Amino acid sequence: MYKYLFIWFLSFWLIGKSDLLAQRAFSGLKQENYVLDDSTRLAFSLQNLLFFKNNEYFTKLWPGYTLLGNSIRTELIVQVVPKLRLNIGTQLILFHGRDEAFVDDLIWGVEFKLSKNWSVKSGSLNSALSHNMLEAIYDTENIILHPQEKGLQFLYNGNNFSTDIWIDWEQFIIWGDPFQEWFTQGTSSEWQIINKANWQFKIPFQSIITHHGGQIDDSPLGVETLVNSAIGYVFEYKFNASSVFIEQYALSFNDVSPSLKYPFEAGRAFLSQIGLTTDKHFFMLGYWYGDYFMSTKGNHLFNHYNPVNPRYIEGQRSFALLKYEFRNFGLDNFKFTTAFEAYYDIFNSYFEYSYGIYFNLNNLYPVIKKK
Repeated sequence: MYKYLFIWFLSFWLIGKSDLLAQRAFSGLKQENYVLDDSTRLAFSLQNLLFFKNNEYFTKLWPGYTLLGNSIRTELIVQVVPKLRLNIGTQLILFHGRDEAFVDDLIWGVEFKLSKNWSVKSGSLNSALSHNMLEAIYDTENIILHPQEKGLQFLYNGNNFSTDIWIDWEQFIIWGDPFQEWFTQGTSSEWQIINKANWQFKIPFQSIITHHGGQIDDSPLGVETLVNSAIGYVFEYKFNASSVFIEQYALSFNDVSPSLKYPFEAGRAFLSQIGLTTDKHFFMLGYWYGDYFMSTKGNHLFNHYNPVNPRYIEGQRSFALLKYEFRNFGLDNFKFTTAFEAYYDIFNSYFEYSYGIYFNLNNLYPVIKKK
């Protein structure tokens, strides 16, 4: 616990921004975090994501699967005063072929703007793709499989430095519970080193810390604390309505639990990517090399170990990756996205790919206007 708190406070003071390039490929899928203007006191929002994603994975580390269904989110947003906002609603996720809801969750939250740059949220957070993290650290499928995070979040947005720091309390315990408390602390940050009209140079930092433990439970399981982090640089050149970018990251994995239960306690990885973004197209090529790397919240294709298949371990992994996306933002409040991703495992000669189609509707309806 003390190790976790030290890392958390260190991250709080040293890091910044949530506008990274890492998940720009899925910008059409993001849920809107609406900010009401001063004239609106009460509003109703409706967000509906229709998704179809087919993962054709053949590695022994992570088998393929298909996601097909609807995510429906409704909220009432109340602006009490210009610096204080309340929201309450529901989120429902239905997979075709299943009668029950996969996620049937209550949305509630309080957001207070502390200053021009700082704000704090409690309850339902700006989560999933809003964190803008590397896929190897935080899986893009969380927009479907883990869309709601609840806890505490600090957001800072300055001229050259911004940050998103949050804690997602996943499992709360009371005295004598037979299970552990679970929580995740994340940081998504960026320094804007150079910001000119046509080009930018940025230093991003990201981290995810997962903790299973507690002192008042009766669970026989031991304390587990796992840390993933990434630091790199991003160079982007803009022209007309398009941009090209180059980015490189060094990633790490560390198991800082009192007693280890995984076959390795530390690992590292390197990621290089180059890409092109236009108003309707996104194209990216990349290369990944990992050495005993594992991520608790990231895309499992980047892992070297799967707890479901503990006998199979790959110490080193190397693969090339390609991503292409077409999106149409031209319709009011409606985004259509098609995406294709390919991964070629160099050491094992595996070719793995996925493709998806998404329809994302975001509407905000003012109910009460200030007189």
